[in-house]
Amino acid sequence: MQTLTLALQEYWRLLGPAAPYYLWLASGGVGLMLWLWASHALMRKLLGHRKFRGTWFDRDQLQDLVNILHEDQASGRRVMRRDEILLLREWTQGKGYRGLGFDRKNGY
Repeated sequence: MQTLTLALQEYWRLLGPAAPYYLWLASGGVGLMLWLWASHALMRKLLGHRKFRGTWFDRDQLQDLVNILHEDQASGRRVMRRDEILLLREWTQGKGYRGLGFDRKNGY
């Protein structure tokens, strides 16, 4: 363990006098990126936006999407994808709904 400590100290010394500055600068850059990511996610959540298939939807756009999906499901025009079915089920049953599958009347 002591040899590892000595090796790390020697490596730190070899980096030169600017090493603490570059370490501080890199940690600040990583911290800024994390802060921007977290604040973006928080603002989207506070505005009521939802991400579906890589696209952000506000409440009205999501309502339109759910209406289209519901019409497609009711008419049987196409085979629904799993994420579409889960979105429809969450929209109708609520976010905390965890059914066992016995509520599926039309095969889904």
